[in-house]
Amino acid sequence: MSRPAALLGLLLASCGACERLAGPEAQIARALVLLGQGGARFEVPGGQVELVQARFDRLLVKPEGGRFVAVATVDAEARVAEARVSYLGRERIGFELADGQWRPTGAALPGLQEILSLMLRRAAAAERGDGAALRALVAQRWSDPHLARQELLGRLEQPASAPAGRAEAWYVRNERGDAEVLEERRGPGGELVRRRFRLVREGSNLRISEGLR
Repeated sequence: MSRPAALLGLLLASCGACERLAGPEAQIARALVLLGQGGARFEVPGGQVELVQARFDRLLVKPEGGRFVAVATVDAEARVAEARVSYLGRERIGFELADGQWRPTGAALPGLQEILSLMLRRAAAAERGDGAALRALVAQRWSDPHLARQELLGRLEQPASAPAGRAEAWYVRNERGDAEVLEERRGPGGELVRRRFRLVREGSNLRISEGLR
């Protein structure tokens, strides 16, 4: 967290009346300090993500379309099912006033929610051997230099065995709408299996541009 944001958090924590007088920007900054202490949950396919801790840096809070939006670089740790999540990314978090408190309008970390939702959908489709569902996740901007897009689509039409074990960890980096995810799974013999995915934004959706082989 930047020094100004940290000082603001300390000041607001020591004086509830000061917080009420400070205006929406300072109140939202205070809400992010509390959010970073962990415990927030948000939905993803097949379960929930629990935020363990988060640090918000380069924070900007601004009015936008009748609400306020906090834009920040986030360094966070979370858990989903039995998997650990390490996250570094730029987030835009909408806030609304409810019962006198400024609260996120949706997920605490909407960018992370979108990325993990895509990864979980991919994992579920792979476990089912559902080639059609996997093909729907392939980006038009396929960028894997070792495998042509048409070859990949052909492979996904064939039944495939389920991936080794369940994911134990995801290491996620999210920048400018695109993302990189390193996934760790435990193989049947106890070996650690790593796979790297690249995600790109196409229209309003994220798609996978590398890693589906």
